[in-house]
Amino acid sequence: MRRSLAAAAGLTLCAIAIAIAIAIAPAPASATAPAPRTLSGISVPSQVTVDGASLTLNGVGLRTMTILGIHGYVAALYVREPSHEAALLLAEPGPKLLEIHFVHAASRARVEAELRRARAMNCHDGCSPGEGVSFNQLLATVRAVRPGDTTGYLLSSDGVEVLFDGKPVTHIADPDFAHRLLAGMIGDHPPQDSVRNGLLGE
Repeated sequence: MRRSLAAAAGLTLCAIAIAIAIAIAPAPASATAPAPRTLSGISVPSQVTVDGASLTLNGVGLRTMTILGIHGYVAALYVREPSHEAALLLAEPGPKLLEIHFVHAASRARVEAELRRARAMNCHDGCSPGEGVSFNQLLATVRAVRPGDTTGYLLSSDGVEVLFDGKPVTHIADPDFAHRLLAGMIGDHPPQDSVRNGLLGE
């Protein structure tokens, strides 16, 4: 996606944002399309269209915070071929779309702490120096969030396109990082089992 956008010389940032919004949009409704899924007050469509490809909602998962069980965010995963098997989803070439819909407000420091915690859990066996560069690029996109805000990660063989409320923020040209980012949600060390199980459609 980044290459196709960059190739269109003279596009303004506004035009790029419009192009992204068009490229990632709910698929047209049909009589047979499943109804949107709703979790913790967040409604997500059953299908979206990315670069002309129809992606299907694989599942949604809820992340709770503190011993009080505060609802933090709802994660949604869209793929070409839905599966309950993490290995199959990770092996899919993409595009895949991971969306984080915030239910509760959080400071920039709190969002960054969540990302650092996830990285520590999934880099216990060591991460490459290149992964550290990509992770720092991801941290540079972090901002304070309010209920209703959405961060999107478009995962492909080109890396990760980071979106905020549907607008492009940055492109991380690291396919391995795209794989690791999704593995951190549906692999052996997710933020919570409820997040992984939900994204796997269990």
